[in-house]
Amino acid sequence: MHPVSISILLNFLSWQRFLTVRLLVALLTWSFSNIASGLQEATRVDSQVLADVSIRVVDEAHVPIADVDVFPSDSKFVEVRGVRQVRTNAEGRVTLSGVPCTNGICKVGAITVGYAIQESEIRILPEDKTSEHKIVLKRGKTITGSVFHKDGAAPDNSIYAVPVWCPPSISPMTQRGIKRDGTFELENIIEGEYRVFVPVPAGEAIYRPLLVLDSAKLSELTEPLELKVDYPSRSSMKYIRGKIRWISQALDREFVIKARASDRSGLYSDFEFEFRVKPNTKTFVFGPLPAGKYDISVNHPRIENLHLRGIEGLRDLNGIDAPTIEPLTIRLRALPQPQIAGIVVDAESGKPIEDFYIQYYVDPQWTQWFELHREDRNFLLHLPNHGKCSMSVWAEGFAVSSLEPFDTLQFAEHKFEVKLQRGAQLNGVITDDSGKPVDGAEVQALSFSRGVAPKEFDAFALREGTRKTINGQFKFESLPIGVETLRISHPDFETKTVTTEIRGEKATVEANLARKKETDCDGCDSFHDSILGR
Repeated sequence: MHPVSISILLNFLSWQRFLTVRLLVALLTWSFSNIASGLQEATRVDSQVLADVSIRVVDEAHVPIADVDVFPSDSKFVEVRGVRQVRTNAEGRVTLSGVPCTNGICKVGAITVGYAIQESEIRILPEDKTSEHKIVLKRGKTITGSVFHKDGAAPDNSIYAVPVWCPPSISPMTQRGIKRDGTFELENIIEGEYRVFVPVPAGEAIYRPLLVLDSAKLSELTEPLELKVDYPSRSSMKYIRGKIRWISQALDREFVIKARASDRSGLYSDFEFEFRVKPNTKTFVFGPLPAGKYDISVNHPRIENLHLRGIEGLRDLNGIDAPTIEPLTIRLRALPQPQIAGIVVDAESGKPIEDFYIQYYVDPQWTQWFELHREDRNFLLHLPNHGKCSMSVWAEGFAVSSLEPFDTLQFAEHKFEVKLQRGAQLNGVITDDSGKPVDGAEVQALSFSRGVAPKEFDAFALREGTRKTINGQFKFESLPIGVETLRISHPDFETKTVTTEIRGEKATVEANLARKKETDCDGCDSFHDSILGR
């Protein structure tokens, strides 16, 4: 082949390879761009802020409706924080705080007498700071039907329906009663799926809602409903009766005896029946409750259940038949009220300290710090119950001192001597990533909650164990010698935990805070700020 032809061919192949590589790079760039865009879109979808929403509730003729309960209806939010309801005024107006909004859309539920329970989507725009959002309530259709217990009797209470999106704690303000022949009416039913409940007996004058129909499109029904309640009627239910016999002195306060179905897999195994025993009461009654076997428990930390008598061969309180053939006899012993006695002294001089604070924690009871002034230098605390006890003591000018956890029964006669050290001064500096001082940072010394509820601050610990930075600086006067943990927080920075060792009379510590990462959602910050009125 001619040399010129070979040269032209080689140049052509080189350009072809070059174009192929460029095309491949372009395709990869486009693909990653789409992936990144998709991730950003996903972030937008998941972005959520809490908003304060101004609402006015009206009917279909635009007449304001008073006494409407309005609440956030986001199921995940309700599961974590519970239902918070606010009621409209005479003009139908209300402001609902802390409503979760995703991409500017807030879901709000509304319920009142004479209208359907409704969920509305409210759109809030970044520039929307003061607008009032209108919710229009409708009147729905009436659904008829009949309902009976499994033993053929009609329920003696009521029946109601709520939309499936509605939180479990929400029920209609007025519930229609079931007639003696089992017939009923469900009013103001609109489009969508509903759950139907019938309250059933769960003790004397106590009812619990039982689901009898789930995810039903009631508004589309053309025939009356026919429902069955898989639960016995009150007339066919039974009782467990018993006597209480105290060994030595009886408990001087109210306590609770509970009964729960022995079969934990049964239909109503989560039902728990209670009987409150007041002082000097010697008998108890559970019921009415479904026939079957029940486990009985005495629920108080100062009561010891010795054994059960009255039924041959029965060793404990499990598997009790309802109804009882003869009254049970429960033998109980009341433990004496636990006490902590002692004295607080200066560790250096050995002299008693008159004014001090004591905080204790007895599993499972929680109590707060309280102040004591003892001219005789001794203290005597009456604890709520026996158990593992932790105690911390603090006085002005001294460091917090925490005792090792102890068993109140083993130390019932023990007198504690709590020695308080003068403690050390801790000076600190808080800066940001660039080295600039951070003002207004909250610094908490966790020794003020040590031995009681680690990392949990009550009112006392927040007051005495917290400092705010000025020009980035803070100072604690009296902290324990040894390892101290500080928790540092600021609205604009990530919360940080710092551990430092205090060896002498004075110590210093420095900490650097990182600014909170900005969201990947375009416009979310301005949206969030506008909602909070910034």
